[in-house]
Amino acid sequence: SIRLRGKVEIILAALGQNPDAVVHVDPRVQRDHSMMAFGQARCPDLPSMLADRLRPMARKMGLARIRRFLEPALSEAKVSWEEANPILRDVNSLQELQVAVNDVKAFMKKMSSRTDAVGTRWVILLLRPKLEPLFAESGLQWTDMTPVLARLLRKDLKAAKDDPTAFVEGLQ
Repeated sequence: SIRLRGKVEIILAALGQNPDAVVHVDPRVQRDHSMMAFGQARCPDLPSMLADRLRPMARKMGLARIRRFLEPALSEAKVSWEEANPILRDVNSLQELQVAVNDVKAFMKKMSSRTDAVGTRWVILLLRPKLEPLFAESGLQWTDMTPVLARLLRKDLKAAKDDPTAFVEGLQ
């Protein structure tokens, strides 16, 4: 079925994180040489390797593969994959996701410089580790402040990044 196939493909995409997992892949999928190449490629070329897949499935598979590249940088920024994933799902271009495979720092910078809602959500995500404790000290909940942050201009979010304490004090 398509649903089962989709789950298997996502699991196969995760092979990039653990190539030994190949023993757990359905033998029928193992015969799909393009999927096996995608799952086992050290640095996959997402646009070309996923060109024959339906767009939503290609994006899911691409996200599954970039996790290995992106997660250490997210961890360094004190952000979890689970927090970043909903934002990353809104990146529609496999070419954009490919940047995470090729150069994680460039990907992080590109996401932060986006001028659309995805970019704003990304910047807010990266600000959370700095701002959330300061908001808590002021008796504010992060979930209450996220919509406020989303309405701010990008220069205000940059000010929050540069001096979180002054930014929070300025909101009161």
